Parts: sequence; C-alpha cells; structure tokens
Amino acid sequence: MCIEESLDLIIKDMTVFHDDILLPHWNQLADALQLSTYSDAPISIEISHVELDPQVLDLLESALTTKSFSHLTLDGNEFHGHTGIEFAINVIKNSWNLKIFRWRNNSVNCITSGIKLANTILNHSSLYAIQIDRFFDGGTEDDVNGYHMLSRLLSVSEWENTVNGELYSDLIAFTDNNVRTLGRTCISDFIAANLPLGSLNLSNNYLNDIDADLIAESLRVNTKLKSINLGGNHITSVGIDALKRAIFNTSSLKTIDVDSNHMCSIKGIGIEPSLINNLSNGKTVNRDRKIYSLLSTRCHEGSNASHLDKEFGEDGLKYAPKVLSFISGYQMHATPLAIMYDTLRNWRMPELYEYQRAPRKPSSIIFVRNIPTECSDSKLSALFSRRTGFKEFTTVGEGYASIEFETESCATFAYQQMKGYKESTWSSALNLTFY
Repeated sequence: MCIEESLDLIIKDMTVFHDDILLPHWNQLADALQLSTYSDAPISIEISHVELDPQVLDLLESALTTKSFSHLTLDGNEFHGHTGIEFAINVIKNSWNLKIFRWRNNSVNCITSGIKLANTILNHSSLYAIQIDRFFDGGTEDDVNGYHMLSRLLSVSEWENTVNGELYSDLIAFTDNNVRTLGRTCISDFIAANLPLGSLNLSNNYLNDIDADLIAESLRVNTKLKSINLGGNHITSVGIDALKRAIFNTSSLKTIDVDSNHMCSIKGIGIEPSLINNLSNGKTVNRDRKIYSLLSTRCHEGSNASHLDKEFGEDGLKYAPKVLSFISGYQMHATPLAIMYDTLRNWRMPELYEYQRAPRKPSSIIFVRNIPTECSDSKLSALFSRRTGFKEFTTVGEGYASIEFETESCATFAYQQMKGYKESTWSSALNLTFY
C-alpha cells in the first residue's frame, strides 16, 4: 500500500463487518504505517464505518503510536464493548503531534468512558480542535446525559491549570449528545471565565431558555469566544431574545458600549444578520455599527434628543462633541446627515454654543473652533499629541475639535503654548478655549 501525505481509510454509506479473512489486509495496513516514511506535512487518518475487532485495534494502535500525525477521525464504527474508547485514549496519549480529534457517530452511552476521554483530551498539549458527536445518543435518563462529559471538557479549573494556564482551543464541538443541564451551569461558567476558546458548537442537544439566559449573561463579559452554535436545541423566542440582548442591548448607548458582546457570533437560532457580529470587522466596528443603528432608529422616531438627555443628563455638554464626532465619522451604512441635523437641531446645541462663547475656567479639555481649512485633522492631532499629558483628540464636525489631557495643568500648559498658533499656509490662527 502506498502511504501519501494524507492517509484516509474511508468506507462510507455502509458498515464493513469484521471477518477473519480481512486480517491479512489489516496486517498489511499496519505494516505499511510502521514502515512508511513521509515528510512533516500534516497526516490525516480517518477510519469510518468499519467493525473494528479488538485484534484489529491492537494492530492499528501499535502502528499509529509509532508515527506522528495531526488529524484522527473515528466515524460510525462498530466496537466491541469499550475497546473503541480505550483505542482512542491510547492513541491520543501517544500522538504528540495530534491537532484535531473527531469522534462521530460511535455511540457509547457511558459517562465513565466519556469522562476518561475528556481527561485525555484536556491533558494533551497540542490538541486545538475537538469534535464529539453522538457519543450519547439515546434515552432521557441522566445516565445517558452528555452533560457530565461536557462539564469535564469545559472545566474552568482544568483550563486554568493545564499547560500553565496557556491551554488554547480553536473549536470544541459537542453535538447530538443528549445534553440536559437540569439547571447546572458549566457552560455559562466557562464562557464567563473568558478562557481562550475560539468556537463552541453545542447544536442538537436539549438546552432550553434557562440555559440561553445564563449563556447570554456570560457572553456580556466574554471577549475571546468568536462563535457559539446553539441550533437544534429547545430554545424558544424567550431565550432567543435574551441572546439578542447579549450582543445588542438597545436600552441605551451605554449598554451597547459596555453591556453588549461585540466579538461573538451566535449561530443556529435565527438571529437576523444585522445583529450578528462580523468577525472580520473587529470589536470597534461592530460596536459602532450598533450605536449608529440605534441613533438611526431614534432619528426616525424623532426621539434622539430626549434619549440623549436621559442618558447624559447634565454631562450632555461634556459628551456632545464626542457624540457629534461619532455621527460625522460613521459612514459605513448611510450618510449621517439626517442624524447629524436632528441632533444639532434638537439636542443641547444652543447651550453648547453659549457655553463655548462664555469665558471658561481652565479644565482638562481644550476646544478648538473655526479650524483653518488648510489644517487637516491629522495635522492638528499631531500638534497636540506632542504636548505633555495628551490623552485624546476628537473631531466635532467640520471645523471643530476637542483635545483631552490627563490633568488640568497639562491642558493649561498646552493652551498657553498653542493659543494663537498659526502656520504660514493657514488663513487664520487656532481659536482655543477651555471646555
């Protein structure tokens, strides 16, 4: 047999049952594996839809534990008793380069075996993608409930302690495993711990609205999970609404900013595309899109000003430049002119204008008015960013900007240095005041 860069033993659509007449062929395969020489390119091994007699498993185990391979898939096979689990555990333990392990459609329905396999997976230093599908596949009793195995795979203490806390997984897929939490919280506890898992697939189990609500709460504090699939569970519109609020809480601008998850995409439960976090955009772009969406909705309702007054209260004058800067700078979905006009007309603009006309006492924020057209935002930002204690530069529509410093004294010193500053190509000098 010729062993190439990728080795697949795949027999699909039917199960090939054991027959002693096949033993010479299994011996040849084992010998070929042991004698083969190949490069360091990833080696993929898949054994599917075959009855694996203990004698055959011994042959394969001896061959596989002498070679370095990166992918192992066991799919729809027939094993005698628990020999399949022991085979998988021993191969994983002795395969130092294994990156991806898939156990699919090999029903075991044994909690003890499931926990043993989970422990082996957790103790492997290089596995980063795990798929366990239909390990538990029948009945409603707790003894065939996949929760126990899942709780081990998602053990917060194990993840924190394994490999000095540096355990990372790109994917854990625990699907079709009869998971019933019965009020237990291993899933939400794991998500809330913000551990380095990229994707979690829990589709086709028995998670319900209580689970969805707990997961929603935990997502609000998680910044590392990029995807969670909850399709095919027993989650109704009540749970779906809770999950929607976890990624887009429209109660206020603040809840969008600090109480919504902007990194995780929730799949499988019919959340409309406009609410789904786009992983390629990044956290800031996803957050800004939601803020703009809320401002746009309020604009159509004519309620932006009243909402902003409620949210910022007496601090409205302080935050007005930042709100206006955000509106003017956000161009992704539609022109912001309608929102800008609505805000300028209805929210604090007369007070802001009078506030800026009046002489101001020193503060930590400098306001620049009537910026010369020859002075770009980047140029102005560069001029102030060199000053001691510089913190943030914000444009506030065309011709206006605010510069925040760490302390009032830093702002005062910068004000004294830059007041009346003018370059030869500018039509006018900088007009500064404290905010």
